[in-house]
Amino acid sequence: MDKNTLLSIDKNQLCLQKASKEHIAQLQLWFTSKRSLLMWGGPKLDFPASAEQFFEQLTAGEFSSFSLLLNQQLIGFGQYQLYSPFMHLARVAINPQYQRLGFASVLLQQLLDHGCEQGDINQASLFVYIKNQIAYKTYIKKGFQKTTLPNGITKTNDCDYLTMCVK
Repeated sequence: MDKNTLLSIDKNQLCLQKASKEHIAQLQLWFTSKRSLLMWGGPKLDFPASAEQFFEQLTAGEFSSFSLLLNQQLIGFGQYQLYSPFMHLARVAINPQYQRLGFASVLLQQLLDHGCEQGDINQASLFVYIKNQIAYKTYIKKGFQKTTLPNGITKTNDCDYLTMCVK
């Protein structure tokens, strides 16, 4: 696939839906080292882990998990948690076969749109590892900006806190 592929895709072929256990099993295969898993998912995910452990660790907590599908094929994954009027994104990933083709921007927009439909959301936030330059640049290009942490939120080591207005 090349960059023109995304332009030629009918929007009806892309679908954001709740992540299934099968999607999460496929997602686990995208991370082939402890470092790649850490840079994406943070320190609360074990590597290696059984499929069941990965599922349990990934779905623990208050985050809702979503899959971006292209003709039923898993293209991307992301999570969010709503704290009206805020939405916090986490663990956004694109299938390695589809990276650098514009799907990250599509996934982010669909997650933001979906979250905004769930309530009165006007700001989105996320943490990104400073060394994860591809993700960092993607978020900045989308409109996120490095921001000071709000009171009561503890900084994660080697991460920046980014926010953007969504309305």
